[in-house]
Amino acid sequence: MGRYALVWVPNGFDPNGKGLHTDVFGRAGLELASVRYRELKSQGREVIWVFQKSELHFVGSERRLWETAWDESLQAGIERSDIRLAESEKLNGVGQVNALTDGVAIAAFFKNNPVYFIEIFNCPAEVSGYFVKTYKASGRFIAGYCDYRFTIVPTTTVRVNKKWLRIYQLLEVVTTIAALTKPTYLLWYWFRCWKDRGRSQGFVRTLEEV
Repeated sequence: MGRYALVWVPNGFDPNGKGLHTDVFGRAGLELASVRYRELKSQGREVIWVFQKSELHFVGSERRLWETAWDESLQAGIERSDIRLAESEKLNGVGQVNALTDGVAIAAFFKNNPVYFIEIFNCPAEVSGYFVKTYKASGRFIAGYCDYRFTIVPTTTVRVNKKWLRIYQLLEVVTTIAALTKPTYLLWYWFRCWKDRGRSQGFVRTLEEV
C-alpha cells in the first residue's frame, strides 16, 4: 500500500484573527485536505500531514504562521503523531518568506522522504499554475531535487479578486521564463527573496478573495 503525504500550505493569517487563525484560502485548503486525510486513514493508508515551518509572524505579534497552522491542524482532527514540519536552512540569511522558499522547504523535506505520494493543498484553481511551476523550479534548482513529483489539489470555494489574479498570472509567465535555466531562476529567486524580505518583520497574507 502506498504512503501518502498531504501538504497544507496556508496563504497567511486571517486579517481580523489576531494571528490565531489562517485566512479564508488557508481554511478552504485545510478543509479539503482534512477530508482527504480522513478518507485515506479510513482506508488504512499510512499518511503524514506536512506544512512548512514558516517563521513569518502576524504583524504586531510574535504569533508565527506555523504555530497557527499546527493548532488548526489539530482542531481539524489531524493526529499529532502524523504531523511533520518542513523547514529549510536559511540561505544567505533568507528564511521562508514566499512561495519560492516554501517550494525549497517542501522539496528538501521530500528529498529525504521520496517514497510518498505527495498532494499539496494550497491555493485556488485560478492560480495553481504559478505554484506548480514555482515549486518544481525551486525543488530542482535550489533544493537539488530533480525527481520532484507532486499533485496540486486546488480549492474551488473561494475566488481570487481580479487584482491578485492578474498579479499571479504575470508571476506565472515570469516564472516560466525564469525556470528555463538555473542561472535565470537563481536571479529570480534572489530578487523575490530580497523584495519580500520585509515580511519577516510582520506579515498578514498574500492572496485576497473577491
